[in-house]
Formats: sequence, structure tokens, C-alpha cells
Amino acid sequence: AFPVAADSTARFPVLGLDTASSYSLEVNLLAAAGATAVDTLSFATGGLPAWIPVTGVQGTDTTPGYFLLSYPNGPVIINNSGTVVWYRFAPGGVLNSFQAQQNGLYTSLGVADSSGHIVYDAAGDSVGMIACTGGYKTRFHDILVTSSGDTYVMCDDARTMDLSAVGGVAGAAVTGTVVQHFSPSRQLVLEWNAFDHFQITDLALQDRTGPAVNFTHGNGIA
Repeated sequence: AFPVAADSTARFPVLGLDTASSYSLEVNLLAAAGATAVDTLSFATGGLPAWIPVTGVQGTDTTPGYFLLSYPNGPVIINNSGTVVWYRFAPGGVLNSFQAQQNGLYTSLGVADSSGHIVYDAAGDSVGMIACTGGYKTRFHDILVTSSGDTYVMCDDARTMDLSAVGGVAGAAVTGTVVQHFSPSRQLVLEWNAFDHFQITDLALQDRTGPAVNFTHGNGIA
């Protein structure tokens, strides 16, 4: 059931339909005065794009919920029967990092330049973007949105450093991890920077000798 205002246009998701199938959808409109209007919409679904492989299942599982898949060309959600619920074509992404968040939304870093995480609603519509501030590049590994809407996002702090005194090169490109915490209204609450808490010599010697140094490799937020 969805509430609809008078003289308005509404859009409702119908998810998890089979491909190349005919459907008849019955719509019941219940007015405040108790009157009921019924209409039927007949339509046929198309096929899936070639970049989404056929998914099969083994055994039975009644666990509720969906499976999230990160394919090279975009995020895909399937249900327990292997049927695609929805997908978005986003080629050239950096691993996509497709995630279900605690507030009921989904995020996916489906852009090649890592400019931010695209936010999707339950129907798969893009409803916003979450990105690092302060000139940092958004890191593709992880993002956490709590049930209250607080957001924790990983960033990359890229610096050019002279590491010749500690076994490295003079113009090393050093990348460290930053975590930014935003309030539900997208105000920056806290910023944690690995450069403020660790020394470059905390890194093993063999890992700081080249022209590119991965100082801290942040993978997950808890």
C-alpha cells in the first residue's frame, strides 16, 4: 500500500519479475470516503543485458532478503530464486563496492574517477551522492550509513614525501587513509587521518622503498 495525494502522479516499484514474461498488474485505488477503483495494466518484460550472467540456485533457502552482486558493469540485486530484482548499468567502476546500508538505502561506487558513492533507494533509483570533502579522493573500499543516517566514508590523503632518509625515494607518492564522519544533515562531525597517528617508519622497510607507497590500506569501517 502506498499513500497518494490528490491530483498527483506516483511511481511504484514492482521488483523481481521474470524476464521475457507477460504480466497483468491489478491496481486498487482506495479513496478516503471508502470508494474503490480497480484498474489492470498488462505488460511484458524484456531480457537482461548480456553483461549480467545467468544465476542459478542449489537447494532451498527461506532466509528473507536479497543478494547484492558487484559486476564489472554495475550493481545487481537478486532474490533467493536467482531472479534479478534490479540492476544499474555503470561501466568502468572501481570494484563498485555495492552495499546495503542500515538505513534501507544502497550505495555503489560505480564511477571510474572515485568521485563518490552513488546512493540508491529500494527501487534502484539514484537519490544522491556521498563523497569526501576537503579535497580528498573518495576511497572505494567501504562506506557505512547507520540506521539514524550518520555516514562514515573512507578517503585517500595523497602526499608527495621525501623518504630518502628512511629507505625510500625523494619524491615518493604516499597514500594514507582518512575517515570522515557526517551527520544525517551531511555536516562533517569528525575527521580521522592516519598521518596524525602513525609514522612512515611504522611501515615495513620493503613497503616504503618504491615511488608509490601505500602507507595505510584501509579496507573496512566498523
